[in-house]
Amino acid sequence: MPTAPNSAGDAPYADEASEARRRHVARIFITGSAGGLGRAAAQTLLGGGHEVIVHARTAERLAAVNDLIDRGASAVVGTWPT
Repeated sequence: MPTAPNSAGDAPYADEASEARRRHVARIFITGSAGGLGRAAAQTLLGGGHEVIVHARTAERLAAVNDLIDRGASAVVGTWPT
């Protein structure tokens, strides 16, 4: 069982599941990532070490997320049929 200090610096992790939850990384698909709340969410999640996939409707809109791609985000371009 791994042991590491808690925020107080003196107690080990309760169990391996606690350690796994602490290090959990999610894969998140974000639509509307070229601006507004979608972009803010992508930036925050990338900063938290998560795997982020940003979506753009067109190649032109993809240019607006190049900085997110440079920071490690993946990208998908396309639209859904209506």
